[in-house]
Amino acid sequence: MNRAKTTENSFLIKAFTITELLVTVIIVGILATFAIPNYTKSINKARAKDAVYNLNLIREAVKLYQVREESYPPALANVSAINNTLKINVMEQEGNVYNCLVANIYTCRATNTAGWQLSFRLDNNDGAVYCSIATCPATQ
Repeated sequence: MNRAKTTENSFLIKAFTITELLVTVIIVGILATFAIPNYTKSINKARAKDAVYNLNLIREAVKLYQVREESYPPALANVSAINNTLKINVMEQEGNVYNCLVANIYTCRATNTAGWQLSFRLDNNDGAVYCSIATCPATQ
């Protein structure tokens, strides 16, 4: 607000120049170019940590089910089926999709719209949660 203008009624009007407004918009734009990628990375990392927590919860519930019923649960296509069958409360965060498959090995996975997939297998190993891609946000 550098300039003051006097009108016929001798009122003083103060205003921003177009250059000052343009510089402000450019600065805000530069700040946004740094902030948005960091925000997206933080959201993706939080979703991955949520998926690891939920998969650990599902793994323990599957083990309890197996002890109780003397068999693994059937294939579970979504969070609702997982919660109802295993009697747990997994909250599905936006972008994470959970399912469990029965083949020779019982496998549960969390797949994210960002492209990563976390899973665990129950067979003769410890059932550890692992990531299927090299750049897993849960391990960064």
